[in-house]
Amino acid sequence: MSGKKTVLLLFILVLIAGFYYFKVRTTSSGGSFSSLSREAARARVLPLESGETIEHLTLKDRLKETEISLRSVSDHVWQIEQPVRYSAESPVVDGLASLLKLTPRSRPLSMEGSQESELGFDSPRLEICVATTKKAEERCLLIGLDAAVVQGGYAKWEDESTYFLVNSNFLKAFDKTLYSLRKKQIFDLLSQEIVEIQFQSEGKERFLKRQGKNWVLSKLKEIGLSADSVDTLMTLLNGLYVKEFLDGRRWADSEFGLNSNPKFIRIVFGDGSEQTLMWGAEAPGLDAYYAVGPEDKTLLLVSRGKINQAVEKFGSFS
Repeated sequence: MSGKKTVLLLFILVLIAGFYYFKVRTTSSGGSFSSLSREAARARVLPLESGETIEHLTLKDRLKETEISLRSVSDHVWQIEQPVRYSAESPVVDGLASLLKLTPRSRPLSMEGSQESELGFDSPRLEICVATTKKAEERCLLIGLDAAVVQGGYAKWEDESTYFLVNSNFLKAFDKTLYSLRKKQIFDLLSQEIVEIQFQSEGKERFLKRQGKNWVLSKLKEIGLSADSVDTLMTLLNGLYVKEFLDGRRWADSEFGLNSNPKFIRIVFGDGSEQTLMWGAEAPGLDAYYAVGPEDKTLLLVSRGKINQAVEKFGSFS
């Protein structure tokens, strides 16, 4: 390559570099629309300060005419406060909290006077209200009409003058019923060490006790149990879930069979706490037993097949 061509190429490169520096870079750093767009894209639906966490979460669904309030009782543990008081499916609620904190605001725009009603914020279909460790008073995210340009909906915080879009996956995640947010697993076997399992059904009793790493059947004399047998039992107990919550029904009514000839499984933990499932009569046509779980004497339905499997397993210990 000749010297003239080399000089010409170098001159062209210098021009390109100068154009980029003085036009593109300077415009970008000077607060242009593209810069603001990138900044807006980084904004989250619920921006939190360092160390700030969500303490209360309330879902007000106008279409379902429901209101469900939840409270954080400890790290990753949630409690339903309204319309019933019951343990929540904490991983599910944690997921909702994470969505609020991590979902970016899409296409944020300033509100104009008439848009409040045009976008459905004057009568929102859903309100997602939160209180945090640094802001004790609840503030609500309003979900308005379906968006015209993407699959999702218009959203705005009630105390802000801008609105933005949330996608359909965000909306589906918050489309929750009381049943979906309630803890349905009967026994929490992973919370701490189990030291004893008690069983009683139709005149049969079994007492299983932990001795170090092993389990024994406590009768007139102690009989060692195989690890496989105990593991199978634990799997069965771990798989007991609430089929349906019968709120407003008195579990002590005779029709449910929970007062006479008690049938139960009781788990005793190392700190002395207990979790007990008691079941009674069969619920006609529902393939379930009426039952009472560890919480608040709430009347439940529990799978008849699952209970029968557990009963059969306890009966095999002799």
